Amino acid sequence: MYGLMRLCYKVYGDCHTTFTADQDIYTLRQAIEDHSYDNVCSKNLLARLSARQIIPNWRTNAKKYKASGASYIPRDSNGLPAFEVIDGNKTAIIRFDSFVVDLDGWTAYYGTNPTTSPDPALVSLPDDSIGTFYKSFYAIEHEPDYAENVKNVLIDIATNSGGDSDALQFLLNYMIDSKDSSLLTLDVISGGKKILTARSDLNLDGKIDSNDKKKSYNFLIFTSLMSFSCGNAMPAICADNGIKIIGQKSGGGSCVVRFACTADDFHYQYSGLERVSRKDWSNVEGGIPVSEGGEIPYGEHMFDDDVLAGIVNALFP
Repeated sequence: MYGLMRLCYKVYGDCHTTFTADQDIYTLRQAIEDHSYDNVCSKNLLARLSARQIIPNWRTNAKKYKASGASYIPRDSNGLPAFEVIDGNKTAIIRFDSFVVDLDGWTAYYGTNPTTSPDPALVSLPDDSIGTFYKSFYAIEHEPDYAENVKNVLIDIATNSGGDSDALQFLLNYMIDSKDSSLLTLDVISGGKKILTARSDLNLDGKIDSNDKKKSYNFLIFTSLMSFSCGNAMPAICADNGIKIIGQKSGGGSCVVRFACTADDFHYQYSGLERVSRKDWSNVEGGIPVSEGGEIPYGEHMFDDDVLAGIVNALFP
């Protein structure tokens, strides 16, 4: 196992590689550092591993005393709500540490004759990424303190390690017309190109139709070195559609994941040949830079409300 880990992490610098066996950060660092290979990918991986130990603590410490907002908003393992408002209720923040879909939960929901724009305080909805996004916008549009005040929506994926592209495209359809929120992939060997376009049931009524409309807010994406894979694809697609990126350059990761098994039944995943691309088919492996005026210096102040509000107000005065 150690040799395979060293090959994937040290030689290839493949941040998508994971193994079914237990692996802590110390083991991963050892697999990279113990040998003399030296390449940009493995250096980036080391930096990301270090960030993974630091950045989530900065956010938790900055937000630990925040009120939860609406009662139906999910919380993370540290008790931090996935949604909050700052700056006199002018800016909403929605947080995603990964993109996940609860298939069983949505199968159960759609088996109950869904109604248009259900109230999450009355109807059981999954707490996955799709449910969190819907519940957050329901709060923005229906909670008295928010409905008349929120103008800006900041999507915080600064600690997002990636996940399910179906969840990502649902989120994108809230912000961008579906024809423009397509996921583009390029096969680096054959040169084959794919365009995956998805339409979403944004109002959860069981139908995909003209009533599923994108929202009209000033959207921004908050990224860091930890924003990886789908957490890197999101700012790429958003930047191509004029949505502002703030924080720091995202952490890269562009490949579609593939799965494998050794002869002795050791399972692992790795980066495949297909890479997520921008509209001009350029590679996003190096990360997506922030918009002009959107950079926040690396440090524990990154998640401070006043810092975030200052950036948002400068970009949308």
